Amino acid sequence: MSEAAERILTEGSQTRGRQSLWVVTVLAVLSALLMFLAFPPAEINALAWVGLLPLIIGLSQLRPAQGFLVGWVFGILFMAGISMFIGQFGLFPLAIAAIAYGLFYGLFGLVVAVLAPARSVPLRVLGIAAAWTLLELARGHVGPLSYTFGHLGYTQHAMLPVLQLASIVGVYGVGFLTVLANAGLATLLLGFLPDGWYRPAERAEFNRAAGRTMLAVYVLVFVTYVWGALVINVAPEPSESAQGLRAAAVQANISLDIPARPGAVMDAIDAYAEMSEDVGGDVELIVWPEAAVGFDLNMDPPTQQKISELARSCDAHMLIGALEWEGDERYNSVYLVSPEGEYLGTYRKIDLVMYGEYVPMRGRWKWLERYPIRGKDFSPGKERKLFDIGGLKVAPLICFEAIFPGPAREVTALGADVIAILNSDAWAQRSAELMHNSYTAPLRAAEARRFVIRAASTGISGIYDPYGRPLSDVPTNAAGVASAEVYGRQELSTYHRYGDAPLLCICVVGLLLAMIAARRDSRGVGLEL
Repeated sequence: MSEAAERILTEGSQTRGRQSLWVVTVLAVLSALLMFLAFPPAEINALAWVGLLPLIIGLSQLRPAQGFLVGWVFGILFMAGISMFIGQFGLFPLAIAAIAYGLFYGLFGLVVAVLAPARSVPLRVLGIAAAWTLLELARGHVGPLSYTFGHLGYTQHAMLPVLQLASIVGVYGVGFLTVLANAGLATLLLGFLPDGWYRPAERAEFNRAAGRTMLAVYVLVFVTYVWGALVINVAPEPSESAQGLRAAAVQANISLDIPARPGAVMDAIDAYAEMSEDVGGDVELIVWPEAAVGFDLNMDPPTQQKISELARSCDAHMLIGALEWEGDERYNSVYLVSPEGEYLGTYRKIDLVMYGEYVPMRGRWKWLERYPIRGKDFSPGKERKLFDIGGLKVAPLICFEAIFPGPAREVTALGADVIAILNSDAWAQRSAELMHNSYTAPLRAAEARRFVIRAASTGISGIYDPYGRPLSDVPTNAAGVASAEVYGRQELSTYHRYGDAPLLCICVVGLLLAMIAARRDSRGVGLEL
């Protein structure tokens, strides 16, 4: 046996599992609390950069099976906190969501435990960040179960210099950077814990490697911040010849459930109409939220006529969120009305919310009828649409579609100059879900390098420039109008050109290299993974 191997074994730091499982579980619970506080409603965004420290340190003390269980505990608590708004439908749906989505974090715990024997600190740190990012990507791409609330990149919606990274690697890349910082600092702190804590190398050697790695991570974060600040500071102002229009997003602060009482629908229309008339003549585009008209607009000629007259009175195009009925199909749609009062087209929502807009296996699972699920499913639309408004191509997205990067990439590939998001959170009953949903808008703007108009029923409505900066907004649970000038942009951002493929490759390669190193080093000292 070599002197190096003897030194490692006699150091006493190679026996994993020396920390009580309960101690590590407490660390996981602490991390879940810190990460919950990084998101709404507390929204202490800076915690996203350090909130995973206890979890990562604790997981490094465990064997893979234990790491999976502790990671799952973290995931259940974290996702339960993020998804508290689901609790209004009952404890059972909330518990199922937390347990199911918590499994992704169980896998993260397993991977971190597997990587613990890796003597290469840079690979270990890279592998941890890569694992987290891959699992976020997976959670956002599981078909109808896809769910992005709780993705770390959204905590940086107001950190504008860091937010610019989204134009290259999207929201997942922003999250990757925050986890990289967590993993680097956690590894450094591990070197200063008492001898009873497992490290894959002699303390001095480990600390030197951890210190150099942490320095490299901090340099990367610093460079990213400085680059982002420079991007914002040198952002060109629109030229005098640039094609633009003045837009307004109307927020009446009305929670209109679907189906709604006819009287409530008409009251809502009157409120939106009155607020639109106040800005009429000063804007060229007025956007109402999703389902602002809470019935099938195409089946109600008097209401169609009322909105036509409003468009003529305001001398503006209007995007109206309303329902649509055709044959035996019902759609969640956006109607385009011209300044002359003509109905020029509709966009039908493609990405529907499971159990919110349709029920899979309807009629087969009788126990589901105990929960407030609509009587008839919506049908999905067939294609993305671009509306020509004032010389700009405006692409509407409806609510759920905007919490994912994919639909926005699809419409910019079609040539969209501006993205309009129509949103209703009536079902959320003014919970923190309002902010979780709202904070996706600046990410979509920065990713696309496009102006984004967001009209929400109860907030946040706003208009964001291509760098994610709010130009005008209306806070949650308030009535008001957000108005600003928006301009077209032709070239695709790096992220919208290449999508998640580059980051996916980096994460896959980084994780594989880290796992190979961990397996090699665990065998070198006679450890079992």
